[in-house]
Amino acid sequence: MAVSIASCTFRHSRLRVAPAARAAGGPATGLLRHAPVPALDFNAAGLLYFPTFSKLAEMADPSRGPGLTRDIAYLANLDPGETVTAGKADGLLLLAAADRTPLAAIRTAGH
Repeated sequence: MAVSIASCTFRHSRLRVAPAARAAGGPATGLLRHAPVPALDFNAAGLLYFPTFSKLAEMADPSRGPGLTRDIAYLANLDPGETVTAGKADGLLLLAAADRTPLAAIRTAGH
């Protein structure tokens, strides 16, 4: 998998994304409210599989065709049984736990 300079810049900026998301109290939650399935979406260590973050992003903000790329800054994990919410802020899709703890900031290109 090739890593673009934009992806690296975005990944390194996650330290700025996390405090901003926490300061705002997490994202607005109007796009998605979903409870991942423990047997399908979590690994044996109880961590949400990385591809599940992309699946949640697609569920919250469906793509309109091929050529889609996503840069994801992983900020925290979700515990089995918790609900994910999604909202948009500053051009990013933000995934959060039900208590509004930021889980991921996602930038989509080719959308």
